[in-house]
Amino acid sequence: MNSTKQKTKILFAHYGEDWIRGSERCLLDLLTHIDRTVFQPVVWCNSNVMAKEVKKLGIEVSVDRFSILLGWGLPRFDMFNYLYLLFRSFQLIRRYKIDLVHSNSGAPCQWLVPISRIMRIPIVAHLHARYGLRERCCLALHHVSMAIGVSRPVINGLLKDGMKKQSTQVIHNGIDGSRLKQQTIVNCRTLINASVNEPIIVTAGSLIKRKGFDVLLKSINILQQRQQPVQLIIIGDGPERQNLQHQAETSKISHLVTFLGERSDVGGILLGGADLFVSTAREEVFGLVLAEAAWAGLPVIATNTGGIPEVIKDGETGLLVPVDDPTATADAIERTLQHNWASFTMGVYGNDRVHHEFSVERYVMDFQKLYRQLINAKQSNGIFSSWRVWFTYKNWILSILGNKLNRIR
Repeated sequence: MNSTKQKTKILFAHYGEDWIRGSERCLLDLLTHIDRTVFQPVVWCNSNVMAKEVKKLGIEVSVDRFSILLGWGLPRFDMFNYLYLLFRSFQLIRRYKIDLVHSNSGAPCQWLVPISRIMRIPIVAHLHARYGLRERCCLALHHVSMAIGVSRPVINGLLKDGMKKQSTQVIHNGIDGSRLKQQTIVNCRTLINASVNEPIIVTAGSLIKRKGFDVLLKSINILQQRQQPVQLIIIGDGPERQNLQHQAETSKISHLVTFLGERSDVGGILLGGADLFVSTAREEVFGLVLAEAAWAGLPVIATNTGGIPEVIKDGETGLLVPVDDPTATADAIERTLQHNWASFTMGVYGNDRVHHEFSVERYVMDFQKLYRQLINAKQSNGIFSSWRVWFTYKNWILSILGNKLNRIR
């Protein structure tokens, strides 16, 4: 255990793309608000964009190329780089005299778990997505000291595999209201030149199929046919943008939809007089922007999937609709817009709930408490932590063999 005068040194490892979005934002908020008189963070990542933001906080950061054995990209068996990452893990932990490792996603656990176990320091896996059986096994997620899910569905797979319940925990993401308040408020009506009779809907996220923006455009088309006036603002960019714009054109709703692209002032837009926030995501384990919309006092309509019901209380802070159901979404939008008092009440309740349950202060406090508990606890010896989960690996291998036999047949 550290002496009272020593700072607890934490290595934060982040694997991601060259952008600042959900998991990146969560880590940056944690690094911004962590108690530097008690904790000394060091960051290791594979993104130059992330590294630049970390340096602004006055935190030491190292950048390396991360690769995953049996991973999603090529090459899938880069053993040379994997051995380098093992060595680099050992080097960083030893150089900075690290007391605890925090992996911001499951990927870095593949090389950090064995080194952390050998060096007998705790490792936290902060999971921002649901991982399939294959990923849970090849990333060694069953062998971390603590698996943190941003919602319950994230850790259900690990529990099903046989991971001990006391080795898992849910810590919901936190909203940094002070950061959002610093953004200049953008008048939505002026931004898109909307009339006073046109309610404004805002949505945001990466323009990918998983986010279901195509469903929302179908809902706008339905509302147009019902002669319900509405304007939609889409914040974000991605590979589906061209397809979505084409969909809007062919549905003859282009005049009702504005694509803003990537914006760094989402908070300012949410505070700029919109009437409603809508998400038609097909999969979402938390939905950080949903909590941000609630923080801005907007009623939220979102799909009833993943961790969304833990963020949006149906009938209290918003309305939940089925996945891939544009008619149900259109119905919910119309009902919300036509009942001003109910809409206002949901916005007020949502704002209150964010301040009490999803504040960045609560978020950071939960992690700091966890760090103390893990450092004070005796770490198990050896590389792996639980024999029960070996049955999971057996099942995974048998499923692979079964699939190959079926292909041969």
